[in-house]
Amino acid sequence: MDESDYKENSVLAYIASARQSKCKNDIVNTSVVFYEESQIKAAKELLFGIVNVKLVWRRSENKNRENCADIVDLLKKCDDEAISLPRFVTENYDGFPPVYGYDIIGGVIGNLMDEVKELKSEIKDLKDARRSNIGMLENQYFMKEELLEIKGLLKQFKQKQMFESGRRDSVI
Repeated sequence: MDESDYKENSVLAYIASARQSKCKNDIVNTSVVFYEESQIKAAKELLFGIVNVKLVWRRSENKNRENCADIVDLLKKCDDEAISLPRFVTENYDGFPPVYGYDIIGGVIGNLMDEVKELKSEIKDLKDARRSNIGMLENQYFMKEELLEIKGLLKQFKQKQMFESGRRDSVI
């Protein structure tokens, strides 16, 4: 093999090697926790470009998880269809997640990340509700101001009526 048979990408190197001993879910959990979104996107872009498959980016809250699953699925498809791929390598050992126990930790951290996303969503909903309540309170405040203004005008009108009716009584 010459140098062109190798492609440097830590995510693809990890996923390609981990497929031999781990299930898809463990690989995805570990990848999502260990690698940054930009690394996962670069890996997906590289692999899909090599295989010449249309690249579709995920937009959901779990886009990193889904992008990793897409990578695993495409690697499996390449195996099934005997598509030749270059060897994926990493520059150093820091490019791989720790070997022992990280898949368990990755699953737990993945679940925590999902809970944090859910909490962020709930906080956003609470903030939005609070903003709408503040808007309602502002509307009530303006309505009270307008009612006080109307009340003052009515008071002035009554006083004017009484003054004018008092003048009429005194003229007669």
